[in-house]
Amino acid sequence: MRLLFSIENGTKKEIAKEFRRLSFPMISEMFFQNLFNLVDTFFVSKIGYAAIAAVTSSAILLMLFMAMAFGISAASGSFIAIEKGRGKNDKIPHILYDALVLSIPISLVILLFSGTLAESLPSVLGLKGSSYSLAVSYLLITFYGMPLFFVLPIINSALRSIGKPAQALKVVVVANIINIILDPILIFGLGIISPLGVKGAAISTVISRLCGVMLQIYFLKKSSVFNISFEKYMTSAMHFALPIIKKAIPAAMHLTWRILSMLVIVRIVSIFGSKPLAAFGIVIRSFQVILFPTFGLGNAAFVMVGYSIGAKRFDLLKKSVSVALTYTVEFILVISVIYFVFSSQIIGIFSSDKEIIAYGSFFMKLQAISYPAVGVTVIFSRVFMGVGDTLTPSIVNLVNLFFLMIPLAYLFSVRLGYGTFGVWTALPISNVTGCIIFLILYKLNLKKWKLL
Repeated sequence: MRLLFSIENGTKKEIAKEFRRLSFPMISEMFFQNLFNLVDTFFVSKIGYAAIAAVTSSAILLMLFMAMAFGISAASGSFIAIEKGRGKNDKIPHILYDALVLSIPISLVILLFSGTLAESLPSVLGLKGSSYSLAVSYLLITFYGMPLFFVLPIINSALRSIGKPAQALKVVVVANIINIILDPILIFGLGIISPLGVKGAAISTVISRLCGVMLQIYFLKKSSVFNISFEKYMTSAMHFALPIIKKAIPAAMHLTWRILSMLVIVRIVSIFGSKPLAAFGIVIRSFQVILFPTFGLGNAAFVMVGYSIGAKRFDLLKKSVSVALTYTVEFILVISVIYFVFSSQIIGIFSSDKEIIAYGSFFMKLQAISYPAVGVTVIFSRVFMGVGDTLTPSIVNLVNLFFLMIPLAYLFSVRLGYGTFGVWTALPISNVTGCIIFLILYKLNLKKWKLL
């Protein structure tokens, strides 16, 4: 009996081969998603450090609103992967379309209050002057594209979960190409097109995501798995809505805790001025070069764990986790060494300001030392979600970030007077602690998963 796509006997060699087949397009997808952010940062940095602070801070705010999109995509993706492991495709399109219907009212509510949100939230982060006004203009435009920010990750999650990661990759590549073309044109102007600055970056983001969604619709229509009639869908419409919501809320909170904690950290860093804040934004986005491909590896583990649960093959689950951890740690170690050695040069790509380079270089070195632990944490969080447990990763994030990282950052930087050094130190400590907690919980949950 054929268990997964290319696994016959469940040997570790077969699992490693299947993991590479799934993970390569998923890693590439996440790389191009990160490239999307870096392109914006690169072009916006030419406007000035106030623009960098505005856009990077706005990006964190947007992620906060996209947390529910992540939750819905994780929940629906888990159900789809498990159904695929059971060899049953008839429920899969209903899961996806229920997930999309759920996303509509959420994105519309955000759109309805976009004006108030755009004007009030940047000040919460401590942005002032030009950084504040630029953030407001950026958010006002991107909020209008919020429905696209929901649809794109939900459909891509579904494509990955049925073993079509190459299609998800194509969506992100097309969106990136359009963004790379439009960014310099809209930001700096070309011919009759006037320079729009930060607004141009926002418009480019919305247009490129729209094009990505249009390609997704094409893939869905061509798919034998997802292409069902409206009448057939309505026979059991919203049957999976409640199960998706139950899994989506904890998954959304998992990301929400991360984002809220970063907003608090941004607020603490902003106490020390715009230059440390700009350095912080550059380092965080630079490490997404590592983090986003790690999400790709985590997504591959997520899919394979879901298949294993659906096929009732506990042995495949354990071997899949082992393979995922090995590839992830090896990958991150290589990149972290590069970041540690060439930290000043990397920061210098985005800013020539000596203070920003000094702040950013030191922070980048500390992050590089602890980042393998982040990779392990990502894999374990996706493993838990793959078996349908979205609550545990949410609780781990809440405890580690709000009861450890933030108190340490405030204590070291403000109370003890170490300034930005205190913040830079708190984050690596939190990285390692989260890894240790997940490792313990994984060992404790193995017996329970064996009974599923």
